[in-house]
Amino acid sequence: MEKINVAELIKDCPKGMELDCTIFDGNVTLDYIDLEKSFPINIRLSNGHLEYLTKTGGFTHEALAKCVIFPKGKNTWEGFNRPFKDGDVIYNKGINALAIFYKQTDDCTVSHCFLNTLGELKICHHHSKDLSDWKFATEEEKPRLFQAIKDNGYRWNYETKTLEKLVEPKFKVGDKVKHKTHIRQVDVVTEIKDTYYILNDESALSFTFQDDYELVPNKFDFNTLVPFDSRVLVRHTKDNKWCASFFSHIDEDFHSHCYKFITTSGKSYPYCIPYEGNQHLLGKVDDCDEFYKIL
Repeated sequence: MEKINVAELIKDCPKGMELDCTIFDGNVTLDYIDLEKSFPINIRLSNGHLEYLTKTGGFTHEALAKCVIFPKGKNTWEGFNRPFKDGDVIYNKGINALAIFYKQTDDCTVSHCFLNTLGELKICHHHSKDLSDWKFATEEEKPRLFQAIKDNGYRWNYETKTLEKLVEPKFKVGDKVKHKTHIRQVDVVTEIKDTYYILNDESALSFTFQDDYELVPNKFDFNTLVPFDSRVLVRHTKDNKWCASFFSHIDEDFHSHCYKFITTSGKSYPYCIPYEGNQHLLGKVDDCDEFYKIL
């Protein structure tokens, strides 16, 4: 069985990380790693003395010694997750991803933000609980993440461990938006789910690109109906079937609390909705979407 290179595994773990040791009593902690040495792992014993171990965690010659140190409460290094804490910047070389660690739950890891290999920044991202392929990011690896954070209209507050918006948001939670011009998004309506501009498909809308989006009204504007041109569905009560007609005008004097819809035939109806988008309701008593309701 191939031995695990413990020195490489824990080289960026913090000084003072507690370890279990099979040959020394009392509290044992990691002091530092020096990969250039033949005994690169330096541990500090409860009496303050330093001891030096091989790269595989052995106390004597590499080929003969068994590993004598393990993660606290474990007896193997398999599946070892580095002891990341809230606010640590971490890196996964295998998928070329960077993240700012937040916490681990019973079934996943939650990061304040996550930058994938395509340069897409995801806010409050949930990913695999297994962090064995992740390490603390180096100073050379961090700039790519922080540049992406800035490009997306945020900055990282080290003291409060939060992402702060650099741009005043034009949308609020619950607003429905769509892209003004993007060929794949112009007809896609999505909802702002939280103050970080998380959309209902869990992607993040960049604050710096918010002007490319427009607000989709939460209610249909009946004033956009055009006499003679607008095809509509009408009915008198909720128990009636929807019938097709042409819109004429709105008699606002009929009731103070609702509109009275007049069709080109001269008939009046309290219920009126556009035919386009509601074709499936023709001849049915089913209720229309909340978007079209005024009663």
